[in-house]
Amino acid sequence: MFKIIPDGKSFKEHVLLKNGEGILIRAAKREDIPLVSEFMKRLSKESLRMRFMAAVNEVPQNIIEDLCTGDFVESGCLLAIINEETEPKVIGLGNFISMGDSRSAEVAFLVQDEYQGRGISTIILERLAGICAANGYIELVAEVLPDNQQMLNVFKNSGFKVHQLWDSDAVHIELPVIGGASLWEQAAMRERIAVANSLMPILKPKKIAVIGASRDKNSIGNMIFRNILSNGFTGTVYPVNPKAESVNGVKAYKSVEDLPEEIELAVIAVPAKEVIKVSEEAANKGAKGLIVVSAGFAESGKEGKKRQEKLLNLVRNRGMRLIGPSCLGVMNTHPEVNLNASLAPTLPERGTAGFFSHSAALGLVILNYAKKKGIGFTTYVSAGNRADVSGNDLLQYWYEDSNTKLAILYLETFGNPRKFVRIARNMSRKKPILCIKTAKSKAGRKKAEEKTGKSGGGKEETEALFHQAGIIVADTLDELFDIAMILVHQPLPQGKGVGIIANSAGFATLFADSSEANGLEIKEENLINLGAFAKPDDYTKSVKELLLKENVHSLLVGFACVGNCGPEDIAQSIKKGVVEAERENGIKKPVLLCLMGMYGTVNLKTEYTEKNEEYTFPAFRFPESAPKALSQIVKYSEFIEKPVGKIAWYEDTKGDKARKLCQKYINEKEKNIEILLKPEEAKEIIDCFNLPQCNNPNAFKCTLFVKPDPVFGPLLRLETHKGHSIVRITPITERDIEELVERLNLPECNKIGEIFGRVSQMIEEIPWLYSLKIPLSEKGIIAKDIKMALRPSGFIKIEF
Repeated sequence: MFKIIPDGKSFKEHVLLKNGEGILIRAAKREDIPLVSEFMKRLSKESLRMRFMAAVNEVPQNIIEDLCTGDFVESGCLLAIINEETEPKVIGLGNFISMGDSRSAEVAFLVQDEYQGRGISTIILERLAGICAANGYIELVAEVLPDNQQMLNVFKNSGFKVHQLWDSDAVHIELPVIGGASLWEQAAMRERIAVANSLMPILKPKKIAVIGASRDKNSIGNMIFRNILSNGFTGTVYPVNPKAESVNGVKAYKSVEDLPEEIELAVIAVPAKEVIKVSEEAANKGAKGLIVVSAGFAESGKEGKKRQEKLLNLVRNRGMRLIGPSCLGVMNTHPEVNLNASLAPTLPERGTAGFFSHSAALGLVILNYAKKKGIGFTTYVSAGNRADVSGNDLLQYWYEDSNTKLAILYLETFGNPRKFVRIARNMSRKKPILCIKTAKSKAGRKKAEEKTGKSGGGKEETEALFHQAGIIVADTLDELFDIAMILVHQPLPQGKGVGIIANSAGFATLFADSSEANGLEIKEENLINLGAFAKPDDYTKSVKELLLKENVHSLLVGFACVGNCGPEDIAQSIKKGVVEAERENGIKKPVLLCLMGMYGTVNLKTEYTEKNEEYTFPAFRFPESAPKALSQIVKYSEFIEKPVGKIAWYEDTKGDKARKLCQKYINEKEKNIEILLKPEEAKEIIDCFNLPQCNNPNAFKCTLFVKPDPVFGPLLRLETHKGHSIVRITPITERDIEELVERLNLPECNKIGEIFGRVSQMIEEIPWLYSLKIPLSEKGIIAKDIKMALRPSGFIKIEF
């Protein structure tokens, strides 16, 4: 389901086209008549013919005026605009007009010729559907010329259930704007591709300007310029410095405007008060990406916050993307790029992990630590203040990047948690997401929020977010990289069963205790104590024996040296046992080591196999750490084994009727206040969503709440009469419902899961819903005790 847009007249949203270019979509108003007139004059006669279904030399003025004076109830028009703040230019539009039957609205689109094929009509169609649905329309219609294949494809690929009726003169299109949530999947895919493309100028640039590249080797600008050069960047980099002839032996330019060619990326390291000026100059020189390392923005107080808002307005107005401000740069280890636009002197080892860090300095320290753990990276991004590019954007980039197999996030606060859940839920089934969430303490949370202006979120809500998205969570940095070692170097476990091998009863006991404490399963026959004087061949035999067992899904191997010996021979014998087991049953299982004297990763080549493979085993300093890290990966493996589950959506609802009722009640009350509905009014809206009902008030079992949260948006909270509480972020999936029923140990005939799903749908379909309280029994809701409140502004941010 697309997002319902309750106030079309004030609608405004910055969006990305499929090529990554940023534009503004907003409601047309009377002042836009000159802009739309100019737009019409730039269109080819063929584009006008396709839109007006006849040869048109000039669009009549009254049509242009009608487009710009809609009330967004009977009619309305959305404009696609570039350079809104400086030299606004309309490059496309879409409008709707009521068919006069209060159920259907006709839509039509126009896009400037050179911008066609970039997804503008599709984006506007989704927003028009949201506006029309808010006004109670249940169907969009369109008339299209049979030879207008481009427009027919827009409707066909939109995600709506399209009905076409052909005749000799036109194709009649019907698109229901009620029902299924399949449109979300299409919209999510379009957004993911657009976001990934928008980050290409930052992560895979060919031409860079470092603005503020000083000759002082201790300055930030010089260090970044030097690091780009010394790490073998495959493109061209220009130093910009008004006071230097050259920087590090490279000719310098006094301003970006003096550069001999256009650039894709500008790295800015000048005083904060100069950033906006040089950013505009970079945009004029073609830059589509900015990395602002300069401090003095939102992290520095009110003036800095205003400065950051101006910078963001500039970036969006010019269709650029921004990392920072107050960040430490980015890295890309791909040999075709070799970009180190950061303060780290060298690129990290190339590998398969993408890393996004809210902490700038700590992020660079982590990169060095990761090297000791044998973890390499594809890309690294220092978040800074996250004025524009966030972790959500990087997840979408990594989803599309074939080289990235693992996403690592160091998070302090959330920008848009609902969007994070949606993106992470899709990605985690394809690639694991490993996260450490800090700022849990009151003092830590306050400090993080001061830096970015974003909230850290509550503990219960954060846990719900990670659970629903299938994210692997680490409590400490050490644990983060223990888990990462396993994900990078070992296959996923296919169950909870572990085997344990050690040459000490105490060693084996530590493994076993930690395994059980972390939810792993260990059977007595799968624990082998080889004794203090075990030989390498004993390890080979035991490793093979346990790995061939069906109830052993992972293997923990420990060795404590007794006397004058080292772990090298034992490591080789373990590898030999692994190879022999894999050769016999063809199954790869994770093998984790704790060999006193080895720490990080153990890399061993296998000369006696046909492929001459290299095996890399994670090696832990102490035995308790291995099961703890493994248990988190077992949970993730269980998550991706279960069906993903579609967003809970029911076709027997009447969302259009519910929205009309909400608008009726809101219009009858005072604006901009919370409106508590009468029980009969609340029931009338509830009935539109066909919630099962129970007429026995004594059957009370639990209470379902919808509560507004300033960070997470609408939350579903189920509280049982026994004091248990379950929180979920909407929209929920069929899988969330199954887990709820399982957790509450409800009988198959219960209705609580279905009610959970229907209320989640209600939240998406009624943007004015502010709070809700519904007493439940296993058979249905207890309608007479429902409490519902509406608010004209609702509490859902419009996010696509």
